[in-house]
Amino acid sequence: MTTVVCVTKDGKTVMASDSAGSNGSRIWIQDKPKIVTIGDFTIGNSGSIREANIIEYEFSPLERKEGETDEKYIYRNVNQIKDLFEKRKTSEKDHKCSSKFLIHYKGKVYEFDTDFQFMQWSGDMHAIGSGSDYALGAMSALIYDPEQSALDIASKAIQVAAQFDPSTVATPIHTVLL
Repeated sequence: MTTVVCVTKDGKTVMASDSAGSNGSRIWIQDKPKIVTIGDFTIGNSGSIREANIIEYEFSPLERKEGETDEKYIYRNVNQIKDLFEKRKTSEKDHKCSSKFLIHYKGKVYEFDTDFQFMQWSGDMHAIGSGSDYALGAMSALIYDPEQSALDIASKAIQVAAQFDPSTVATPIHTVLL
C-alpha cells in the first residue's frame, strides 16, 4: 500500500506521501507523486494506482452551487468520482473502490474511504495507508516541538512509517504545501 499524511502547524499545511508502489508480492519506487491538485482539491492516494489515474486524468470538479455547503459540495464530487470508477470497472469484482484518499479542500481535510463514505476529521494530523498508524504516532510526537515545521513533521512521519511498514518507502518523499 503506502502512506499519505497531511499536517497543519503554525498556519501552514503540508500533504506528503512516500513513493512505493506494490502488487502484494513486490514493491517498486514510483517517480510520479501520489498527490495531485485539481482545481481547489488536493488529493492524496493510498491504494490503487489505476484509481489514482482515473482521478488525475478524468476527474473535473463540479461547479459549486450557490449557497452549497462545503460538505454537500464534497459529497457531490465524491459521487462523481464513484461514477467514474463504476464507468471504468473492468470486471464485476471491481464493484467498489480499493483506495483511500485524503482530500484537502479550502483548509479542511476529508478522508474518502473504500466504500465511498467521506468524513471530515478535526485536528491537525491526518494519515491513510498501511503506514498510517506509525505516521500518526510520529506526528503526535513532533507536533508540539517548536523547532519542527509542518514540512518537517510530514517528512519525518513518512520516514518513520517507512521504518516500520514494509509497504512504505522513505525516499523520495513527495510533498505539497497547501
